[in-house]
Amino acid sequence: MSPYIYRDYDDTPGWLAVVLIMLVVFGLFLIGYFTWYQPNYVDHNTTVITQPSVPGPAGPPGPQGYQGVPGPAGTPGAPGAPGSPSNPNIPDNQRPTNQ
Repeated sequence: MSPYIYRDYDDTPGWLAVVLIMLVVFGLFLIGYFTWYQPNYVDHNTTVITQPSVPGPAGPPGPQGYQGVPGPAGTPGAPGAPGSPSNPNIPDNQRPTNQ
């Protein structure tokens, strides 16, 4: 003889299964809310920048910036004085002449 278990599912709606599934989903949402969002977590790494009331001394000057495109050439100036010889030990008759 085998045991026989009688179950009558015709008159009972499936509300119990729906309630159990909803409880599991609600529990997963609660776990996700408190582990991922963390509503009690407060960021204490705030940076406060205060401006000094009196400015400090001026620093060293920086490098000179870009000068731009040079302009047109000006008019030629007056001729200069004759230069001195580069080697004074050379006699005048052996110096090269500029022709």
